[in-house]
Amino acid sequence: RMTLLQQDGDHFLLCRGIPRAWLMDGKRISVQDAPTYFGPMGFEIMSHVGKGDIEATINPPRRNPPPGTRIRLRLRHPEGKTIKRVLVNGKPWKDFTADTINLPGGGKPLKVLASF
Repeated sequence: RMTLLQQDGDHFLLCRGIPRAWLMDGKRISVQDAPTYFGPMGFEIMSHVGKGDIEATINPPRRNPPPGTRIRLRLRHPEGKTIKRVLVNGKPWKDFTADTINLPGGGKPLKVLASF
């Protein structure tokens, strides 16, 4: 569980410990109904690194997440490439580093597209 989902107070760390090989082209990671302090949480990640991107759908917990709840999604490219561009729910997103995207955790589903 700690490889895929960690909770630190009101912050969530997704995929913090996964090996790079888990995000090779065509691979999928799926977590359903993982227990958290704020209710069940799920996410799915699909790798299309052959085309230059990885997509994720995140269903944050919805049971009273406190204001300021954050989700940190780590996407380690199999070849060590860094994230160049991110879209969240179809809109440009600027809050990311080389391999981590910082997202709001307010309970609404998120569709993330990271381009490398």
